[in-house]
Amino acid sequence: MNDKENKQYLVVIETQKVKSYLFASPFMRETRGASVLLDLLNRKVTAEILQTAPFKNSHKKIYLGGGSGRILFTDRKAAEAFKALVLAEYRQKTINSRVAVEIVPRYNGETFAEWMRRGVKQTQQNKLGRREGIPLLAGRWVQPCTSCGQEPAAEMLSEHGEHRLCQACWLKREEVRENLYRKIKRGEDEPRVLKCQSNLTACYTDKFIYTTLAQYNEDGRFPDNRTGLGIVLPQHFDDIGEVSQPANYMGFIYADGDRMGEVVKKMDELFQKEDDAKRAYRAFSEIMDQATREAAVEAVLETVTMEPMETEYGPARYIPAEFIMAGGDDLMLVVPAHNALEVAIKFIEKFQDKSLKLQKTYMEEGKLSKAFAGCGLTTSAGVVLSHAHYPASDLMTLAADL
Repeated sequence: MNDKENKQYLVVIETQKVKSYLFASPFMRETRGASVLLDLLNRKVTAEILQTAPFKNSHKKIYLGGGSGRILFTDRKAAEAFKALVLAEYRQKTINSRVAVEIVPRYNGETFAEWMRRGVKQTQQNKLGRREGIPLLAGRWVQPCTSCGQEPAAEMLSEHGEHRLCQACWLKREEVRENLYRKIKRGEDEPRVLKCQSNLTACYTDKFIYTTLAQYNEDGRFPDNRTGLGIVLPQHFDDIGEVSQPANYMGFIYADGDRMGEVVKKMDELFQKEDDAKRAYRAFSEIMDQATREAAVEAVLETVTMEPMETEYGPARYIPAEFIMAGGDDLMLVVPAHNALEVAIKFIEKFQDKSLKLQKTYMEEGKLSKAFAGCGLTTSAGVVLSHAHYPASDLMTLAADL
């Protein structure tokens, strides 16, 4: 088999320092915008780059999603050009997020699973995934961003009050305002109605957490089975605290898959044929991602009380929950304090059940030769109950420790 058929260069993409980007600002609006931008870049923008002329016939995509990516290339020049474009897109659309893109040539005699593991390890070791911005000197005419307080303000915005925003925070807020909700007038603090499934798929992908939520709504898979209602999301962590018991508290849930590295390592023994190994790795990544999104949505819908409300687009449901991140094997979720433990338990149970059923589906469809986790994948969750004003970045650290 020649080099072109083998595709001997693996490009590994790993989003790094996610916490510092998501929680640079204490405001939910910027946290939501950061999450949406990372998902957009990882799932859609990167895939669109691969479909452009220089790369269309020189790569094979193994997986994109959940903050990571694995793509095989036929030659190093194409891989280098792809890497440069990915880094440029992250820089342009986020200003200060951090992503590592590594090109890993294959060793002679190296199995596919070994190659994957070595690529991931290389991205973890390399902390220079992006160029650092040039520091700006403070002066009497330089005002800090009123959202993150870390960068100099570049834009004035009157939405939710007067704000001076740095370029990074402004991009986060604009992404949500322009692409996540149905059209709203700038500056108005009216209920934000989530776009429909087809629009969210076009803006992002069908594997986006809010696309999944909209799909459940339009398919009548909410507990009341009603269709035709819009979805309204909270705009502040305080909004979740207002419906919580006790009032002004919230529950922060952080979940992470159990021993996923061991599952991948085991694949080396289970799938010794090259083609089987590639399909298995793709299936593992997709199943893990889908199970996380669907289990998170179902756990919230079955537990959190949704209130009816009227909007300019008609009747809607208000869901007091924030899906900070749901992809790969990671979940960050904020719900009313009295719902937090039940949501976490349901998520853990549903994640394992879905991963087991999806393996069977993939095998029936010929996408997987055998199960890689006979009892299903499992996950663990940490739950922290706190005041709604407590910094979300600290809550994530506490929940991760748990």
